[in-house]
Amino acid sequence: MSERPGAMDMLRDVAGVDTLRIEEGSNGGTAISTGKYIADGVFVGARQDLGTGGTTALVEIETFNNIVIDAEIGADETKAGVNWKLDY
Repeated sequence: MSERPGAMDMLRDVAGVDTLRIEEGSNGGTAISTGKYIADGVFVGARQDLGTGGTTALVEIETFNNIVIDAEIGADETKAGVNWKLDY
């Protein structure tokens, strides 16, 4: 039995992006985020909050095994972090 792509898979393919998500935005509203890996371990994207209209740029860089530096840059707020994850 073959698996058929879903609507989000088809939209992602048409848009030419690696990720396309519908997620919770500010104040319980809805946000859409999308992005693309531009190099090995380097992701750039954007999130549009449909409730507030705010747009945020997203950047993730995998520096070493399991360590990711990420940043969110918006008009009202900028965040940065270092994350460690272990897949087991």
